[in-house]
Amino acid sequence: MAGPGGRVKHLWTSRPWLQEGTWLVATMLLSLMVVAWAMQLWDAPLRVPFAPGGDGLMALTSIKDMIENGWYLTNPSLAAPHGQDLFDFAGFGADNLQWGIIKVLSLGIRDPGLLLNAYFLLGFPLVGGSAFIVLRYFRISRPAALVGSVLFAILPYHFAHGEGHLMLSNYFAVPAGCWLILRALLGTPFMKRKRGSTGMRGWCAWGNAGVVVACVLVGGSTLYYAVFTMVLLVLSAVVRTATVRSWRALIPAAGGFAGVGVVLLVNLSPGLIYRAMHGANTVAAVRNPQESEAYSFSLTQLLLPVDAHRLAPLAELRQNWVSKTMAFGENGNQLGFLLAATFVSVLVALCVWALTGSRKISNPLVGAAAVGAFLVFLLGTFGGISSIIAYLISPQIRAWGRLTPFLAFFCVILLALALDWCRRRWAKRRYGVAGGAALLAAVAVVGVLDQTSPFFIPAYTANAAAWQIDANFVQQIEQTVPKGSEILQLPLHPFPEAGPVGTMGDYDHLAGYAHSQGLRWSYGAVKGRPEDWTTQAAGLPIRRLLPAAATAGFAGLWVDRNAYPDHGAGIEASIHRVLGPSASSFISEGGRRVFYDLQPLGRRLRATRTKAQLAAIAHALIEPTMVAYGEGFYQEEGDARHHWRWAARRATLTLTNPGHAVARVRITSVLRGTSGARVVVTEDGKVARTLLLGNGQAPVDLVVPVKPGRTTITLATNGLNNAPPTDPRELYLQLDQLSILDTGLAGAR
Repeated sequence: MAGPGGRVKHLWTSRPWLQEGTWLVATMLLSLMVVAWAMQLWDAPLRVPFAPGGDGLMALTSIKDMIENGWYLTNPSLAAPHGQDLFDFAGFGADNLQWGIIKVLSLGIRDPGLLLNAYFLLGFPLVGGSAFIVLRYFRISRPAALVGSVLFAILPYHFAHGEGHLMLSNYFAVPAGCWLILRALLGTPFMKRKRGSTGMRGWCAWGNAGVVVACVLVGGSTLYYAVFTMVLLVLSAVVRTATVRSWRALIPAAGGFAGVGVVLLVNLSPGLIYRAMHGANTVAAVRNPQESEAYSFSLTQLLLPVDAHRLAPLAELRQNWVSKTMAFGENGNQLGFLLAATFVSVLVALCVWALTGSRKISNPLVGAAAVGAFLVFLLGTFGGISSIIAYLISPQIRAWGRLTPFLAFFCVILLALALDWCRRRWAKRRYGVAGGAALLAAVAVVGVLDQTSPFFIPAYTANAAAWQIDANFVQQIEQTVPKGSEILQLPLHPFPEAGPVGTMGDYDHLAGYAHSQGLRWSYGAVKGRPEDWTTQAAGLPIRRLLPAAATAGFAGLWVDRNAYPDHGAGIEASIHRVLGPSASSFISEGGRRVFYDLQPLGRRLRATRTKAQLAAIAHALIEPTMVAYGEGFYQEEGDARHHWRWAARRATLTLTNPGHAVARVRITSVLRGTSGARVVVTEDGKVARTLLLGNGQAPVDLVVPVKPGRTTITLATNGLNNAPPTDPRELYLQLDQLSILDTGLAGAR
């Protein structure tokens, strides 16, 4: 009878699934151990986000919203008083599978910062495990698959996108997408029926189940990876069909395209339904074709080392390029030395195969992975196929440099195959097994040291200190105003993707909600929707804005001094003229933010105005006539001192009155353009005014009656294009200090 050791050995050798599972778990644990070392997690306060500002705040507040309200697309605590709807923005991220995982985690982790950090860290074993499964499908040895998977999990891309791009950094769907692409290139049938079986049972096979799982992973995790996979499947179909010269070669790619597309459509359905009900938003998340080139990658980006590389000459090389390049794109596109060398070998091998005319490749997977890598490069490189898609089809997928994990995974396959080849060649030699193990260890160590750097270690101490300052400040606000109070945040900043103002980051206003319990914040209404009253109110002087806000129910005022060039001195002087020199206020530690109590002002206004007057003022502020900048207008530009919009030769804006009575809207600006040119202003097709740009400018002061529904204003000029040769836009008119305000706010003084 065999002893315990014999039984364990028998169990191990007779259960392949046990061996695979053990190696899979080892891969996932090793990926997590490497990132723990690379980020020095033993120093991390895990309840403080690794990236507590910028896009990281967006991810944090969405997670907090899920914990508090059940899901992340609506939030009653933001965009006060109406509440936030993210369907126009996050609703088209197509990442509901990942949000589902976060939802499950939220049942046990109730702290938003801890949950954000936990999911980010979970991404490393998820990516490593996904890669290992695909590598093993292609019969790559377990040791080589482990090494390749860990290197894939710790790509610089993973750290660079981090918590700010939480769903992109967790790219566990990429190996599944590459698997579908390789099957299309190899001509593997999309689905197989079991031999000798009939009915639906014939389709119940592990291979078919894998295809379904892959389609769900790719189509359900992120819009970018789903679209990338679908486009690469189309390119793969073209290559495969040209190779075998049969239309049947289209079937594997067409099946994968349809499978991913169906899941993606289901994933996008909440946003699509919202758009069908409320109409398209022509302002939020609008992309321009030229962005597809600005956010692509280049060969140089792929081959350069990571920031702050451990070797000083390589770190200096990287910094020198960063300081001089005009096509930086997004950070994190570096492949690392090993995968970069593999990709260069792919390019050289393709040239050799083309010149020699050789078609003999012992392992078809080598050729398929090489072609896959080359197709990714053609698609994602600066001025590549992605630019054609942006200009001819749609520019909405703008950051094609995010194809980097696809390119990296094809290179991982080739690197792992090369490692297995070396190990087989050495196996029969003396110490060959030890040599193969040493090779794998050396590759792993070099890869880990090369792909990571101190640059990826968060500033734990500074982050924790800033985090605590914000928490203390918000706690003081909560002690000043009643629970459920609305807080007005200055400056009135558009959402989303409005860019920084001064040294205030784009999403820094979300810090209030991130630390509060029971308060409601003015920031966060998606621009282009009726809930976004702050865009129209941004041009109001303080003497009108504060009384109107207090009338509408706002109990407090939050001012971020970092947004102002004078650190808030001017705006605070205006605030004191309205509230009085002895207004109740307090300042955050370090002096960045100041809070004013608006409750006394609200009480004074309610005592001196009728209910009808108060209702009219509140309505004009929080339910204003909406302004949509249409064809011919470009995004707003400016700084803390002034702002402007450029317009083409002919530009149109639409005023939408959500009420039942005629509203009167005042439009003021200074038009700048060609000296002596004329500008014709029309309202619903009727000429309202003709302006002459004497000395290249003319003031505008129009009061437009806006009936319930929509009114169209058009500006047309006979001037010249003022754009420099390097600017692809048509810059005929500059609307400086453009302000569009409801005259109903005249009573708010």
